[in-house]
Amino acid sequence: MDSFELERRKLLKGMGLLGAGGVLTACGGGTSHSSDVGYWGGDGTTPPGDLGSTPPASACKTPVATIPLTIDASVAATGIPADVPIRAYITGLVKVPGQVFYRYDGQTMQPVQMLTGDNTVTDSTKAVTGLSGNTYDTNYPSIWADYSIALDRSCPTLVADLASFNTTTIPGFGTGPAAFSGRIWISVGTPQIPFTPRVGADPSGTGTVDGYTTPVVTAGGPGCYCLYDWLEFSWSATGELFLNTTQVDQYGFPISIQASGATVDGGIQGVYTQARSAILADLAAIGNPLFGSTLPVPGTGVAAGTYPPVANTQGILRALAPSSTSGATTSTYLDGVIAQALNAWKTTWLQVTCPSNALQQTYYGQTASDGKTLNFYNDEKMTGGVQFSFNDLTTYNVLDCNGTMTGVGVPQVGNLLGDLKNTGKAILAGFNRGVISSSTAAIDIDDSGTGSNYQPPLSQNFTSTTLPFNVWVQKFHAWSANGMAYGFAYDDVGDQDPSVHAQGTTGVTIILGQFA
Repeated sequence: MDSFELERRKLLKGMGLLGAGGVLTACGGGTSHSSDVGYWGGDGTTPPGDLGSTPPASACKTPVATIPLTIDASVAATGIPADVPIRAYITGLVKVPGQVFYRYDGQTMQPVQMLTGDNTVTDSTKAVTGLSGNTYDTNYPSIWADYSIALDRSCPTLVADLASFNTTTIPGFGTGPAAFSGRIWISVGTPQIPFTPRVGADPSGTGTVDGYTTPVVTAGGPGCYCLYDWLEFSWSATGELFLNTTQVDQYGFPISIQASGATVDGGIQGVYTQARSAILADLAAIGNPLFGSTLPVPGTGVAAGTYPPVANTQGILRALAPSSTSGATTSTYLDGVIAQALNAWKTTWLQVTCPSNALQQTYYGQTASDGKTLNFYNDEKMTGGVQFSFNDLTTYNVLDCNGTMTGVGVPQVGNLLGDLKNTGKAILAGFNRGVISSSTAAIDIDDSGTGSNYQPPLSQNFTSTTLPFNVWVQKFHAWSANGMAYGFAYDDVGDQDPSVHAQGTTGVTIILGQFA
């Protein structure tokens, strides 16, 4: 994993954490309500015949763009009736010094810097949302920005030209921290995702935005009653792309991705062997609210036709990842195996090897006398004393990939902090995958590409009949056509994530899958 991708992971991990609370370190789009570019014929004209019928492939013309990013939300791809609106939104930021937030304007086909002046939608000027009363008040801030780009329901839509991300539209745009990192959001149904650029008091609407409100996955916050999902991506000035699907926080609906370019790793990602309806039914059948919780369509304040027919949604907006469920913070699901492992490491060493570490590849851990603090040393002779410690191994922190193992509240800086995080994510991944027990003496997150030194072997993930593991993650890997999924924040450990990496990128294709 190169430095560019490491920076992206750090940023998107932070985005995921902040997103649930409201303000993301990423940016959003302008006030474009639709884009004719890339529609039928590319000229905005209406296709002949019934909009509910899918035209032959030859009728869908190739989008005209230097580096096209297209989304296929057609009836044929989704099974969603043609009269249901589907929209895209692109938000992100560039860390040049500081953070500059952008959105993508589907009318001008350019990234545009966020301004608080984008917040123009109010209760009196609101777009048609299909929501009313308390349901509307919960879902929408008092003022918000419409960053939506309407998607054609007959043909793939040209949503963005990645060539428009350049130093003219984004001063300072480059590689690494100066690359663009963000999300591609997709909403299905009438409710639009509300984004709210924030900067504090700014009557002029021209102040530099220092964050923005994004939709939450659980009930009770902005955007919660929108049916949505998203993709995470980074785009570099050299044409290097990282793009992945994710179920770290929730599962809305199936999305697959593919890129073309000079070199492409990852192939097609996000293809599932089950439709959305079957996935939701299988999660419910687990019988454990930690893995089967969902957010239903609200029962009041919803106009007819606001969401796709119940046949497509089962009355459910999304399934919630374990860390997003109401009982996650107090769950003891993994506490037993964690306690057994910590107890064993009082008298034996836990050797954790991360070949990408900057200072040294291997650190040696031993549990302190308090039974909960795991201290790591340079070697078994404890040369140099304690290098770093983890004192909050809990079920919630494992499921959420949170706490000292990710560097939260840890005073170390620089390379040692990087080594700490690598060691922590190795442990977090192991407990999520059910491969750490009281007999575990070594973990090696081999990043050679061959996995020949990986320990415990990746083939043991989610196979134990005696050790608990994150069933949510196991299920999505099982449903995935190629076995790849992003079910927890460090599911990329061991290259188990559904990521596409392209260099010299020439195009990106996103396809919504079948809902029922």
